[in-house]
Amino acid sequence: MRKKLGTILIIVCLLIGGVFVINHVNHRGNDHANNSTSNLESIRYIRTLANTEMLDTNGNVIGVMSEHQTFSIDSVVDDQLLRLSDLPFYVDPNQVEVVETWVVKELEGHSPIELDLSRYLAFEQMIAKGSTVNFYHLDRTPAFSIDAVDADINIYMQDTDHFYVNYLDTYFLVVRDDVTLIDNPSSLPETTAIPVLMYHFFCNPADGVECRNNNWLERDHFAEHMQYLQNNDFTTLMMIDVERFLNGNVRLPEQSVVITIDDGHPTVFEYAYPILIETDQIATVFAITHFNRDWETLLLSDHLELHSHTHDMHRGHCDTGLGGIMQCIDFGEGIADLNLSRSILNDTTVFAYPFGDFNDHTRTMLEETDFTLAFTTRNGLVTRGLDPLLLPRVRVSTETHLPQFIHLVNQR
Repeated sequence: MRKKLGTILIIVCLLIGGVFVINHVNHRGNDHANNSTSNLESIRYIRTLANTEMLDTNGNVIGVMSEHQTFSIDSVVDDQLLRLSDLPFYVDPNQVEVVETWVVKELEGHSPIELDLSRYLAFEQMIAKGSTVNFYHLDRTPAFSIDAVDADINIYMQDTDHFYVNYLDTYFLVVRDDVTLIDNPSSLPETTAIPVLMYHFFCNPADGVECRNNNWLERDHFAEHMQYLQNNDFTTLMMIDVERFLNGNVRLPEQSVVITIDDGHPTVFEYAYPILIETDQIATVFAITHFNRDWETLLLSDHLELHSHTHDMHRGHCDTGLGGIMQCIDFGEGIADLNLSRSILNDTTVFAYPFGDFNDHTRTMLEETDFTLAFTTRNGLVTRGLDPLLLPRVRVSTETHLPQFIHLVNQR
């Protein structure tokens, strides 16, 4: 009897001990789960590892992230997935490394690139929905690969090897040879010719500042010009846009125009500049950097681009053309002048010939100092196939009132 009672007591103790152990394990398991959820919610940044999978809301694999990329975390989904802040994808916390701060991948020869493709039309072909696409950052480092993209992808710029696309409101590169293209039914007609307007000086009789010759334009007429561009949805181009257009890298809207202002006279900043800001237009000032201006501050403006009109070669001396000294100046002196102008203007590669004078001597100096675009005073529209160092412009004079201006900017 004692032996049987002892056996029963042992069994009871084992049962009680088992319940205790189970409860203890469950308690620890619950603590672990709570800590796990808490830990996930505390994650702010992650860095991808090799073969980190891109997941949709249901946890299905839709692609693969490139390694060593840092992302901020937006939220935790179902206590098991991390939603990226920068892209609408999810990652498994077990496939990433948690980091405390934003980590930038450093690669020799690569640097961050800012790009605005908003002024460009989509190309006539596009990347088809359902394609496998490898995306690259603008510095050409790998970003991610998607097995089957969920929408057709427009192309907004191209170079020899890449297409520049906007996917998920972010610009990426794709390798041209890696994708299959289809026709883009929403593609719009592009311009084939660009009027590059040429202004000089501005007057305002109300302030007692009279127009001195045909190169001067009344402030109020300039305001009408800019207001017309704004009201009629013209795309005011920057010089990089012109260069890309000439190289066939982009497609530009039919109503595209370039505003240039020669010399950088004080009346530009007193009368024209406030109007550019008010009408949200951008103009290129071809600056004579010998003049005492705060070029450094002006270079920061969102409404002005500054490019070279030489440092101190906007003066006479030669017997050809209108006498501009650049046509016959000593080659070494000319090179030094151009390099000084470039250095003051953030190494610009865009130029306008003083007085519109050019010859083989001036062209060779521009090539030697790495200029890529140069404008004359010859009348005409910029079209593909033209010599990029001898581009024409459309003169705006004192008599260019609104009806004449409308005619000039609608030439094609």
